[in-house]
Parts: sequence; structure tokens; C-alpha cells
Amino acid sequence: MKLMPWTLAALLLAGGLSLTSPVAPLEAQDSGCEAATIEGDRRSCTATEEMGRCLTDALDSRRACLQDFDGWLLERACDALFVWDAAACVAKAVVKPF
Repeated sequence: MKLMPWTLAALLLAGGLSLTSPVAPLEAQDSGCEAATIEGDRRSCTATEEMGRCLTDALDSRRACLQDFDGWLLERACDALFVWDAAACVAKAVVKPF
């Protein structure tokens, strides 16, 4: 996977913010995120699992965008949309809802 240097910088910044900022608990029902215990019982996702799911969805969207479009400018637009999605994931985890 080919990422631009500014995309990598944004990801590192997002990761640093998520590690250093107090993370508000996320509502699993907002995104439909569920996890299972070792015994198989269903439980709500933790904030880390929710962040991982959000970033995975952002990467999947970027891959789909790159498959649909060809050309340098459109690829940069896909990168910009990915950075926007990743920033939204971090904002959702860091900023407490009012």
C-alpha cells in the first residue's frame, strides 16, 4: 500500500493524540461495534477496539476509492478523504460528546 508522507504524518499524529489524550468511552450502539469474551459472551467494544474499527473502515474506504478512480489528482483526493476519515475517528474518541 502506497501512502504519501503527509498521510503517514497525519496517522502518526492521530495515533499520538489517541495515546496522550484522555479517551472518552464510546457508545458501541452508535456504530454497531460488538466484541466477544473468551467464553463467547457479547460485550460492548472498548475505546481501543472502536478506534481500530473506525480506522479499518477508513482504510477500506480509501482502497475502494483507489479502485474506482485512476489518475494522480483523484488518488490524492482519495488520500485526503482518508485523512479526513482518520481525523474523524480521532475526534470521536478524544472529544467527549456534549
